[in-house]
Amino acid sequence: MAGTPSNVPETPTATLGYWEGARGIVVPIRCMLAYAGVPYRFNTYPFFRGGANLAECKAPWLEDRAALAEQGLPFPNLPYLIDGDVQLTQSLAIMRYLARKHGLDLPDADPGTAARLDMIEAQVNDLRWSLIFHCLEDKYEALRWNFLETIPGELSRFSQFLGDRRWLMGDRLTHVDF
Repeated sequence: MAGTPSNVPETPTATLGYWEGARGIVVPIRCMLAYAGVPYRFNTYPFFRGGANLAECKAPWLEDRAALAEQGLPFPNLPYLIDGDVQLTQSLAIMRYLARKHGLDLPDADPGTAARLDMIEAQVNDLRWSLIFHCLEDKYEALRWNFLETIPGELSRFSQFLGDRRWLMGDRLTHVDF
């Protein structure tokens, strides 16, 4: 793989790939891996910034993307996680997988509780994407006032929902807390 490893523990058991210098949707995955004590290799790919040569930036990712497809990854994209025989893309699918594997899910939840977890996951994901969108360099100045007006209400709703509970689903840490 052409991606540049930025941390390589002695015995990595998984490989995670994402854009170099971009945190966005990969940070919760990295936090889950750290919490679970999973040693992993983190492959990074140049992230296009103004003034950079787009073709040069894309080349390492396009090379690895083709290799991942040849290895059987059906939808090569970033982020990706390879954990033994498990090959995944899509941040939420990766987070759900890690939750199930490392006991950060609700395996015995009734349908109502499971649906509530799904709802919270979607709400957190909406907030995450709103933050990412509002922090884009080329749009920040134009959008920051809207963000500053809307974020207090969003965070207030999360605070009310959380109440005096330790975690979003009560007393149990789940993937939505990352």
